[in-house]
Amino acid sequence: MQKLVANFLCCIFLFFASVDTGYSQTMSFGDAVEVWALACGKDVDIHCKGIKPGNEQLTACLIGKASPICQKATTAFQINMDARFQAQAKAQKTCRNDVKRLCPGFRKGQARVLRCLLRKDNFRAASVPCKNTLQAAGWLDEVSKKAN
Repeated sequence: MQKLVANFLCCIFLFFASVDTGYSQTMSFGDAVEVWALACGKDVDIHCKGIKPGNEQLTACLIGKASPICQKATTAFQINMDARFQAQAKAQKTCRNDVKRLCPGFRKGQARVLRCLLRKDNFRAASVPCKNTLQAAGWLDEVSKKAN
């Protein structure tokens, strides 16, 4: 079982390592956390019991103590999140023309423009760079994925 988990995590790590900061697909946050928890759960129980995730204390606790599998999973998780945040930062610029064409009159704020772009008909008509950015940013729902 341990070898199976290690092989699975290596595959996930290679996937994340291949993610460039442009328009590659990222793993969903929930899936990334699940993979990380599978790899690091024992390390957290042994070395960092009682430390809650969310403010870098858990990462700091694991430095130098975590197993190699947990270290790789932590690196992969960070690469995935960095790629996602970079795509989110680029989305407005990348999708600017699509917004003008597909969502004229939508007011800014409260993710109105994003919801407009993710509507099935609009997503289908969006440019490939915009679609790729929205996907890498983690903003696609199942309806939008099916419309692609």
